[in-house]
Amino acid sequence: VHFTHSFLQGGLYKGFSVHFLCDSLGRSIFFTSYEYLKQRDQQCGRGDTFMSRVSSATIAGLLSSTMLYPCDVVRSQMQASSSRFNNIFETIRHLYTHNGGLRAFTRGYGVMVLRSGPVAAVSMPAYDMTMEVLLERQQ
Repeated sequence: VHFTHSFLQGGLYKGFSVHFLCDSLGRSIFFTSYEYLKQRDQQCGRGDTFMSRVSSATIAGLLSSTMLYPCDVVRSQMQASSSRFNNIFETIRHLYTHNGGLRAFTRGYGVMVLRSGPVAAVSMPAYDMTMEVLLERQQ
């Protein structure tokens, strides 16, 4: 019982609350901005083209990743540190005081940008096109 409790609380689920918060907010920002940008392109007369979807997805991916990156840094630290930090605020305080102030929350941002834009540019248009094909076949 002790092993199971310590494994679940300190190992497998460590940082889950931050992960859940970041992922929920990030996905909300991403999908909302993606749909908004697609609609905006249609209203401007550019239509619902493949390139419109790619550009909308890239911008939405970069926007959501940029806004949530500090949260992701905290999550990573909580999950990587074996019971070093007990809660979110302790992790934030440690990062700020021992890792260079606010710069601690942006370290690695460039690499994330290099990954985030292309991933979104491929995944969302592929999802949209797959759904269109499936919906056409269903009718």
